[in-house]
Amino acid sequence: MDQSPGEPIVGEESPTAPMMSRRLTGRAWPWVAAAATLLIILLLRPVGLCRWPALCDPLVAVDIDQGRLDTALPAPQNDLRLEQSFVPRRNGLMEIELLLVRYGGQLSEAEDPGRFSLELLDDTGNRVASEIIPSGRLTHNQIYILRFWPQPRSAGRRYVLRLSGNDTNHISAWGYAADVYEAGRLRLLFDAQRADPPLTDAEEMRFVTRYALTAGDAARAAVAPLREWGLLLAALLMLPLPGVLLLLLVRPRGWDAGVAAGAALALSVAAWPIVWQWVSLAGGRWSGPLLWAVVVAGWAVAAGLKLRITNYELRMKSAAGQPTPAATRHSPPATRHLPLLLLTALILASLAVRFIAVRDLAFPPWVDSSRHALITAVMVESGQIPTNYEPFLPVDHFPYHFGFHTLSAGLALMTGRPLPGLLLLLMQLLGGLLPLAVYAAGWMVTRRRAVGLLAAFLVALPFFFPGYYATWGRMTQLAAMIVMPVLLGLTWRLGRGWPRVWPLVGVLAAGLFLIHIRVFLFYLPFAAIVAVAHLSRYRRARGLLLAAALGLLLILPQLIELLTVTDPLATIGQSLPGYNDFPTGYLTTGWERVYLWLAAGAAAVVLLGVARRRRWATLPLLLLLWVGALFALLAGDRLGLPESLVVNLNSMYITLFLPLALLLAIVAARIRPPTADGRRRKEERPQTTDHRPPQEVTSDELRVTSPESGGWRVASGEGLQRSAVGRPRSPFGGLWSVVRGLLGVTLALLFLFGWRQQANILNQQTILALPEDVAALTWMEANLPAEARVAVSAWQWLGVTWAAADGGAWLVPLTGRAATTPPIDHIYNRDLFAEVRAFNEAASAVEDWSAPASAAWLAEQGVSHVFVGRRGGFFDPAELLGNPALDMVYGFDGVFVFSVR
Repeated sequence: MDQSPGEPIVGEESPTAPMMSRRLTGRAWPWVAAAATLLIILLLRPVGLCRWPALCDPLVAVDIDQGRLDTALPAPQNDLRLEQSFVPRRNGLMEIELLLVRYGGQLSEAEDPGRFSLELLDDTGNRVASEIIPSGRLTHNQIYILRFWPQPRSAGRRYVLRLSGNDTNHISAWGYAADVYEAGRLRLLFDAQRADPPLTDAEEMRFVTRYALTAGDAARAAVAPLREWGLLLAALLMLPLPGVLLLLLVRPRGWDAGVAAGAALALSVAAWPIVWQWVSLAGGRWSGPLLWAVVVAGWAVAAGLKLRITNYELRMKSAAGQPTPAATRHSPPATRHLPLLLLTALILASLAVRFIAVRDLAFPPWVDSSRHALITAVMVESGQIPTNYEPFLPVDHFPYHFGFHTLSAGLALMTGRPLPGLLLLLMQLLGGLLPLAVYAAGWMVTRRRAVGLLAAFLVALPFFFPGYYATWGRMTQLAAMIVMPVLLGLTWRLGRGWPRVWPLVGVLAAGLFLIHIRVFLFYLPFAAIVAVAHLSRYRRARGLLLAAALGLLLILPQLIELLTVTDPLATIGQSLPGYNDFPTGYLTTGWERVYLWLAAGAAAVVLLGVARRRRWATLPLLLLLWVGALFALLAGDRLGLPESLVVNLNSMYITLFLPLALLLAIVAARIRPPTADGRRRKEERPQTTDHRPPQEVTSDELRVTSPESGGWRVASGEGLQRSAVGRPRSPFGGLWSVVRGLLGVTLALLFLFGWRQQANILNQQTILALPEDVAALTWMEANLPAEARVAVSAWQWLGVTWAAADGGAWLVPLTGRAATTPPIDHIYNRDLFAEVRAFNEAASAVEDWSAPASAAWLAEQGVSHVFVGRRGGFFDPAELLGNPALDMVYGFDGVFVFSVR
């Protein structure tokens, strides 16, 4: 039975079925228009008639990146040709990038008779592409890209790029003096009788290949998590369990399956950190078997509670003489099930595109990811929440938030899966499910499923955030933003007369604090605004006070710990130049400016609604006040306020997708065709005494209303029916059909744009560890002595903090060996922080790693080994290979490990 009070309720045998048929047909216009738009674009794209790049250009990504260079290759002339072979990993090969070398200075095209030629051959010798360019058009260090039609079956095939020229050609390309690409090699082809054979130290050409994502590869990437079925099953069993149990205990009524699922997900993400905290406080330790036992027992309890509740409700209805749910029809099947079907399709699309986005990764990106791996490894080792970083780092306290890591550590204990793949799957799984929590919030604040669906759609696809969280490895903030929507919705409803949900608000707020203290601080102004709005009604404010008290009790141990191990005043007072600058770059990304203009228009509509005393405008107004308060509080020097490293404008701005989605969805839902008399219809909905939607609707609960109020009437035993005289026909019906059609076209365009944006959303600059690093790290774990200290490349990340630049970032959490630049949590030990900084400042100043003196300096620093990842950094493998005081103990596909004599 559909218990959402925001949907029309119609009996199966209604005499107004023809009218309802016309109404449903009108509602179908957006879907017809959306389907037609998608079909037209899909038909135009293959024949090249779709000219909008944001919708029709191929999705291009890097496949092979051999970016190292140190040697200028000889210029190909006459019988001298340069050939670089390579094997694409992906179908759709379409670009090859070179960095050119020009000998002899720049000449104009008229003065330079040289000709430079490029040719690409496949494994059968067929020519894929070729170009001949006048040398005068090319400059030194110019990036040149050879483009051609995507090769649909390029993966695993051997291709050869051939460079040649005439006898006056002075153009060549850069190369590298070490073998760093295992699947291909550089060859110089010339006449064996040549008197002056060309010489070069280069073993590889510097080149980058790119591919256009094919439909087949996209589909395989979308279902790739199914190959990790054990990990996926454990996640799907563990993640929602605490939330399901809490909802069964509180028993909120009138929630459809989508709302309940979103609330359960948010509650579970919030509850697991609380459970881990109190188990650890009691001296307990989690293990894989114990977690499996808890999960299995928990679902058994949930099933028993659900069965008991169902039987109790049936007995109560039978005793009251009410019809059973099977005998009551509140709406036709299409109306009843369509929202949930759309929500299911949206969540599947969201999950699919999140996994497509990370199709080429073996590690989560950026600096934060190795930190999350380290904390997870610490918790797996101890089976408790962390109080220090032993045995991985000499840090004797833990000032960071651990909430997200209870999820990753729990899954690691249950499955034993390697941390990089586990974190990558968990991050994208949470990102794909976040729209479910947004849907629940949209329904909670308006009790309209259309609002929830639109808000969830915006977050799932068109909006840049939260999808871009993946490129930063912002797993903790992502987990916090799953909690935030439901927390906002229930905080609002708690003040509006849902008193029974105060325990849920307390759990959500406490969990948010343990997951990400920044996001918790962003929530506090909203809670304060809601509390102020309801101070005049003690009974409603009482629920907020109870929730606050429960939340404080639940986080009290961690709050005391943080106050003990940190200096709060000193921490809040710390800042860095430019740290609180406004992230203007986000405003030029994708369609973000369009969304902001829409937000401005929606704000105007809200203010108009407030001026006309419309109740629906209350929450949007509070959202606007909340966002305004956040900007004011974080304005810093602009308003003469202090700034802090704890929060900044960037971390706040990337959470605004949530209030923006809710604002746009709520305002869009208010756009309706007027009635013939120009007045709004009022629908009288039955309410329970605590203002929650009723579980059943009967004739005793609803008054017969007049046509002016919407024309609802009751037929005995048939639920609610629509009166044939209750809805005057609007003279603007044709115009609103056009509006609905335009809405469908807009949704289709947003869907296509959002899908493409999310599928290629990663920033290549943030991908530090590459798939080639996996084998080397595994080898190091198995072969290096436990006391080894490994030097890794690093870069100055934030302020004076250094972070590892390649796969070396993962060395400490995956192998347990010490590194010269461990994950950034090393900043919590002042001596270690200073040591890491001093080493990297000196190492980055070394000009020649082939000199024996550089190896002697490494030995003086206590370094036993040197790791060079596929991406690399200041450690140059070609120079290290030439150092007589170093021995290469591992070298494959551009990844090296050297021992220091």
